[in-house]
Amino acid sequence: MMTEFSRFFKSSMILYPLLALLFVASVHYLPIVSDTIKRLNVFVGLFFAYNVAAWLLRRGVCKVSSFLAASSFFIYITHTLLCGELLKLLFFVCRPATDLGMLSIYILAVLVTVVFLLLVFYLLRRYTPSFLKVIAGRK
Repeated sequence: MMTEFSRFFKSSMILYPLLALLFVASVHYLPIVSDTIKRLNVFVGLFFAYNVAAWLLRRGVCKVSSFLAASSFFIYITHTLLCGELLKLLFFVCRPATDLGMLSIYILAVLVTVVFLLLVFYLLRRYTPSFLKVIAGRK
């Protein structure tokens, strides 16, 4: 995979930030195309994230965590169940009035969701590993 994805290293490093800026601008000036730009940005973001992670691993900046690797699919399949609802709750409770406040709410929602799901994964793996295998599609 690293060989295949690395072919798109330069283009993903350019396209991902460019599409992010285009998305922000399109929300305000061309809302009709903002959804399409967002979908493209998410797709290119996959290549971007993979290439950044591979680059960091190759240079020894970070190492693979077996716990995070094992939990990644669990978090992938469960995060949407929680993150959206948590985001709504945080917006309702905090009522951010500034752009910085809104950004903080989004970041907090993601962080709380991931930490909570890592804790759930740890507990499931420790106390009910066979149930975890079933719900994570490994059995």
